[in-house]
Amino acid sequence: MCSKRDVVVFFAGVAAMHTLSHIMIGYLGILPMTFMSIDWTQNLNMIAIVASAVLTLALLWWAKNLKK
Repeated sequence: MCSKRDVVVFFAGVAAMHTLSHIMIGYLGILPMTFMSIDWTQNLNMIAIVASAVLTLALLWWAKNLKK
């Protein structure tokens, strides 16, 4: 059975992969692009990177403070 800490660590990994995917989008040079009628620019991508990284760190901090 998974503990609450295991679940939080899993979602921290999901958030970290999301951060890495946005970093890769920035380096691939495919921006700006239109996705579902939203113009995705380098600035919007940077906001997504920072927000996802903050979420990752918050989840890891939460997991650290949970008992196993």
